[in-house]
Amino acid sequence: MNEKESSVHDAFLHYRQGRIHYLRFGNGPKAMIAFHGFSEDARSFLELAPALDPLYRVFAIDFPFHGKTEWPGSEEFGPEDLIAVIEMLGAKEGFERFSLFGFSMGGRVVLTMLPHIYRQVDKLFLAAPDGIHTQKAFNIAVYPAWGRYLFRLISKKPDLFFFILRIAYKNGRISRFMYEFTSNHMDTREKRERIYNTWMTLKHFQPDIPGLQALIEKEHIECHLFFGKTDEVIRPSIGIEFQKNMQHCTLDIVPKGHKLIDPVLIPYLKPYL
Repeated sequence: MNEKESSVHDAFLHYRQGRIHYLRFGNGPKAMIAFHGFSEDARSFLELAPALDPLYRVFAIDFPFHGKTEWPGSEEFGPEDLIAVIEMLGAKEGFERFSLFGFSMGGRVVLTMLPHIYRQVDKLFLAAPDGIHTQKAFNIAVYPAWGRYLFRLISKKPDLFFFILRIAYKNGRISRFMYEFTSNHMDTREKRERIYNTWMTLKHFQPDIPGLQALIEKEHIECHLFFGKTDEVIRPSIGIEFQKNMQHCTLDIVPKGHKLIDPVLIPYLKPYL
């Protein structure tokens, strides 16, 4: 185990029919709860440990269908469940107040929960957060019944989907990055099952963006946004639009693509910690 991981501990919370895994690291006086992006897990936040360790005790949670969390696909999981998990975590680890860090999918999760727990939140860190602007493919796949049926069919029989994807790429409808990004997330049955189960869960996490902007300003919540300059998944223009006219929200554009949980983020993150 290297120096960065020397104080890393795995732990679990037993909740309903599942076991929620979280990673604990850092020795600071303040608490931070972190939520990773799709297809990642809690360990990704160790990339930021050099900045976070001295100031925070970080509790990075594996979202259902990711990492070491065990959650049955037949059981729904919504914001009220995650809020209950956070209450259990605080009681177990001995904290009441905390900061929140959400990356990509984790940003959607944080933004959805904030109105329910903002009185306990010290700071808000959002890196390329999903949920400010939702992709059309997600809306079609999870909300109408026919979309969910089609999505399920694709997860079991993906040949037609990949054929259409290749045609779209060859005709210039999508970039090479988006072609490879989508292919890499759908190329095995296990990955397709994960994205199906995750998206069916995320349909319950729907942030009210105008309401959130008003809440952040009214309650003077310290909010820090980070977007990748070359991100083709969640473009920086989304952050610029969200942050416009907000007094309590900063915005940094990082010379990266979508994968922002990376040491490159540290010098941009440090001034706000």
